[in-house]
Amino acid sequence: MKELAVAQSEYAAIKEKGGEIVAITGGSAEDIKTAAGRAGITFPFLADPDFKVADAFQLRHVGAWPGRDGVRPAILFVRSDGTIAHSVQPTSYRFTAAAETVRDGFALAVTLP
Repeated sequence: MKELAVAQSEYAAIKEKGGEIVAITGGSAEDIKTAAGRAGITFPFLADPDFKVADAFQLRHVGAWPGRDGVRPAILFVRSDGTIAHSVQPTSYRFTAAAETVRDGFALAVTLP
């Protein structure tokens, strides 16, 4: 959940500028609510237990845990028109983005045409 904590640290500034953060996870809605609450995460989550959204963005991490897949910790910066302005898509689930990565990616999403 390190990457979610980093995103949370930037959440107020992003909201102030009209942006939003949404985390996508392969877990159930109940699991997400519990984990997010414990970690102090206040932005919305999308429960994607069938990996439909994760697969659409090629973010499924096959075999992330014994007996089940997960969602890689990628960051997609989506403009208001639905196009992707910038993305950070590491190949390892061990990746954690720095706060500067989140700030810079968001700045690209709101300033580029």
